[in-house]
Amino acid sequence: MVGWLVFAYLAFGVPGGLAAAWAAVHSLTLYLQVILWLLLLPWMASLWIANSSMALWLRAVLILMIFVATFAISIPSLMERVRTSR
Repeated sequence: MVGWLVFAYLAFGVPGGLAAAWAAVHSLTLYLQVILWLLLLPWMASLWIANSSMALWLRAVLILMIFVATFAISIPSLMERVRTSR
């Protein structure tokens, strides 16, 4: 959850924050980039999407989908309710 708070802060609280974070990741060596992608996959994918040239609405929808998926996975009781409702 903290990762999404940091992502939201960079997106809305810091002008150019996501672009600066993306540039910082790209300034690292390939080895460190791979480690970051493996450890922080949902946030790195969202960062990539946010800095892509897709339409704004599509970027927002994709990032929201990743957020909902990671949020749902992190709360086991919510997942249990979803499974039992079928």
